[in-house]
Amino acid sequence: MSSLLASLRVRLLFLVLVAVVPALGILAYAARDQRRLLEAGVEQDAHEIARLLAERNAGVIERARGLLIGVSRLPSLRARDGERCSDDVAPILAETDEYVNLGAVSPDGELFCSAAAGRTGVNLMDRDHVRAAVETGDFAVGRYLVTRLRGGIPAIGVALPVRSADGRVYAIAIAPLDVRALQRDLDAAELPARASAVIVDKDGTIVALRPYERALVGSKLPDALREAVRVHSGTRRLPGLDGVERIFAFHEVLGPPGGVAVRVAAGLPADDAYAPVDRILRRSVLAFGIVALLALVAAGLAAEHLLVRKLRALMAAARRIAAGDYSARVGLEPGREELGQLISAFDEMAHSLETLSGQNRLILDAVGEGIIGMDREGRIVFANPAAARALGRSVAELVGGDGHALVHPAHADGSPHPADDCRVLAAMREGTLRHDIDEAFQRRDGSTFPAEFVASPLVDGGAIVGLVLAFRDVGERRRLEEQLRHAQKMEAVGQLAGGVAHDFNNLLTAIVSFARLVQEALPPGHASHPDVREIVSAADRAAALTRQLLAFSRRQRLAPRVIELAGVVRGMEPMLRRMIGERVTLEVVIRAPGTVLADPGQLELAVLNLTVNARDAMPDGGRLVISVDERSAAEASAEDPVLSGPVALLSVQDGGVGMDEATLARAFEPFFTTKPLGQGTGLGLATVHGIVSQSGGTIRVRSAPGQGSEFRIILPRHADELAEPPRRPASAGGGTETVLLVEDDDAIRAIARRTLLGAGYRVLDAPSAESALTAAAALHGPLHLLVSDVILCGLNGCDLSRELERRRPGLRALFMSGYARHTSGVALVPAGVPFLPKPFAPDDLLRAVRDALDAPSLDSAPPAAAQRLG
Repeated sequence: MSSLLASLRVRLLFLVLVAVVPALGILAYAARDQRRLLEAGVEQDAHEIARLLAERNAGVIERARGLLIGVSRLPSLRARDGERCSDDVAPILAETDEYVNLGAVSPDGELFCSAAAGRTGVNLMDRDHVRAAVETGDFAVGRYLVTRLRGGIPAIGVALPVRSADGRVYAIAIAPLDVRALQRDLDAAELPARASAVIVDKDGTIVALRPYERALVGSKLPDALREAVRVHSGTRRLPGLDGVERIFAFHEVLGPPGGVAVRVAAGLPADDAYAPVDRILRRSVLAFGIVALLALVAAGLAAEHLLVRKLRALMAAARRIAAGDYSARVGLEPGREELGQLISAFDEMAHSLETLSGQNRLILDAVGEGIIGMDREGRIVFANPAAARALGRSVAELVGGDGHALVHPAHADGSPHPADDCRVLAAMREGTLRHDIDEAFQRRDGSTFPAEFVASPLVDGGAIVGLVLAFRDVGERRRLEEQLRHAQKMEAVGQLAGGVAHDFNNLLTAIVSFARLVQEALPPGHASHPDVREIVSAADRAAALTRQLLAFSRRQRLAPRVIELAGVVRGMEPMLRRMIGERVTLEVVIRAPGTVLADPGQLELAVLNLTVNARDAMPDGGRLVISVDERSAAEASAEDPVLSGPVALLSVQDGGVGMDEATLARAFEPFFTTKPLGQGTGLGLATVHGIVSQSGGTIRVRSAPGQGSEFRIILPRHADELAEPPRRPASAGGGTETVLLVEDDDAIRAIARRTLLGAGYRVLDAPSAESALTAAAALHGPLHLLVSDVILCGLNGCDLSRELERRRPGLRALFMSGYARHTSGVALVPAGVPFLPKPFAPDDLLRAVRDALDAPSLDSAPPAAAQRLG
């Protein structure tokens, strides 16, 4: 089709050219003759300009010679009276601007007379015009020079020997010709527009030029132009100093007998000579072109309407169908002629293809799995959008590519995956269906993903002609499964840790309380005081360990308030510097206040644990950076898609040994540590993770072996004003109120009863909620306070509080527990309700009882707590 259309156009063009080309040839021949005539005229004009400029410069040289003749006749010069001679020539120089200086030199070159005051005594024998005058004994014109006597003025030296009566040369009169005078004379000459002229010395050094360019004065002519000036014959077409091609003519200015003073070159632009002919030629060519174009358009319109338009529409529709666009149609009325019938048949075929392709495309696009079709050579012949998305490419990129190379990743050394080992192509080689899992497929960016695939060979007439590959990315499913297993494991460990901490807190409460009672009972100086202090100290350390367990399992009770992370870090800075030692340099960077709602004590614990880990990661010392910053909602989302809303960041970054991927994956697991035995519990990072999670935030870690680690605590930013820190009472105090003590642990109940009785309170105690209800019913006097463990058999502490409050309105409550949250994460004791965490000392119990009794009315608190737990 394209060759047919091309032949039609070529024939039409040939017919037009047959008529136009001879006429264009005649026109070109006539234009060439005319150009020759014009060129001869321009050459003559250039010769005339060069001759006129040479005559002007010859006059300048002749005036200089006449001036020197007059100077040579001065009596003072003939008397070799340098001072009087200088006085005589100074007025002469003042009356002209053509010369740099006037004076005379002795035959050995020493200047003894000079119009430039105070410059005598200089030897000028190195000047060629002086040397030539001495050697020839005649008038001499030198080369371009820069004067030494008048501050470096460019000039051309002119010299005339002065002879005595006996014909002996006893002085040389000199008059350096100011090059600027030559330039002024050249500028004053009337030259045609765009003409160029240059005056050079006998060596081809530029002394004046037009158009004038100061930088060129004193430089050599270009080689071609300098050679043409030197030869001085005929005319030459050469580029001028400005790069414009000109027709140059040349002329010499004679100075001394048989010598050249300066040379002149004058040029006229070649384009100006040919402009009239070229203009006529262009107009003629344009006219002939318009005629040819009209003829071509007329022939083309006729052929377009009858043949070319229909053939072009057919070709365009065929190309679109070949590219996969089965909606393509010719778009012309078919007609009854042969070409019209061909158009009708083509449109019917395209409609059938579109219907079939649409059905297949709907099926392929609806499938969520990637589907790729390959031919016998492994080339991709079709792919659905799901396949393109999974492989990070477009459908157009996949179709036509090597299926094996596009799907399978290269080896670690960059070598390609052998096709013989391809399990996808094996289905085509073996003619059997292949189903496999965990095959590695590659995306466009080189990353890989595990895939589950089914490869089905296509058989036509008993021969394998291709393959259909169906696959899906199972990486996300594997990641979710792994996350679920990890979350279940952490939840199980958390429940175990929380249960252990609860039971251990009960034991520690008894140990701490009895140890404090023994400590108070011992007289001063008793030998057992150190032992009791060690018991208390060990119990405190054990309590710290249980608090870490509770923080990890997220069952401790928080006291959140609006604080600034910057204030927390600044407040801990002195302690942290003491703790990390002198070998580690601490740098605190505060970029924003970082206002959040959190428990300051728990955050301090988190910062402390991260700082200890950073210190231990730098055994040889290093740099530790703790920074506080904020991010807007957009910045936070761009940095981590999981984050939403404005956040505050607390970063702890060290330059230590870093962690590999395996260690990084287990960093927050409880009891996992890389420290030597006895140097770490493995609860530090697990505690930090629990504190941050319970505070509504998240923690991110970046690390690599040898590159240090960075832990980033990310908390929701809070807009409220800072809250005042809570104030603790100065002393525990006592009272005479009636207290109902409910605790199922006998040891704790005994020590609590003993402590309250010792402080003056009236105490009723019970091991369970049911016995507590019985004891309260039997009490005839007022009941002021319920002190109850939260976890009890039967009714829990909050249920008991609700029931007693119903029977005795206005009853206050104080709850005790080893942890404050249920395994489901629900708070066992709501915020605002008096709570005493275990383990506690007797003073802690007395202080909490006094606070609960003296607090404002809390009539509605126990029922509200009960409703939340119900």
